[in-house]
Amino acid sequence: MRKSLYLTIPILIFTLSFAACNTVEVNENVTIKLRNGYFLCEADITHDGTTDEIKVDYQKMLKDSQNLAKITVSNDSGVIWQDEVGMPHSSWGGYYLISEENDTYLMFYLPEESQGQIAYMFQLFYLDENGVMQIVDEAQVNSWESDDWEKKLTEFEQKVSLYLDKGELLISTNNCETQIYGLE
Repeated sequence: MRKSLYLTIPILIFTLSFAACNTVEVNENVTIKLRNGYFLCEADITHDGTTDEIKVDYQKMLKDSQNLAKITVSNDSGVIWQDEVGMPHSSWGGYYLISEENDTYLMFYLPEESQGQIAYMFQLFYLDENGVMQIVDEAQVNSWESDDWEKKLTEFEQKVSLYLDKGELLISTNNCETQIYGLE
């Protein structure tokens, strides 16, 4: 009996403290609303002057690491785009919200290393009103493609760092490590 009471109190405190700080204004163009098991981000990701909703639903993934977290973007028409990331190797990836000047973008980032090989890539994009990705910038480097991959990796890391410095991590499962906005 005593053991379950000690476990219940910290969980209750965590739940109450998580619910208490439920809205975060990231900047003048982006607001994030934290919920139990998911969060909503309000930003103009379609660059049409209206606010879109980005939902990151990670509740199933936290219950079972084989489940995926779902990222959806909705506007007045409904869901226009979605993707998933997760703990299984084939689902690794990370999404960041990047604010640059007055525009907001999503960035998919995957720095993968396996068996002595590297494959790093990123895509910075926004969506048109139909949910079609409009890629603004992208890069990738693979260690097996060229002899000067180390130089290319340095250039890649410098480039992606400029975006990461301007961004907010939404969710990442890269290298089988889960990072979620608002959770430590």
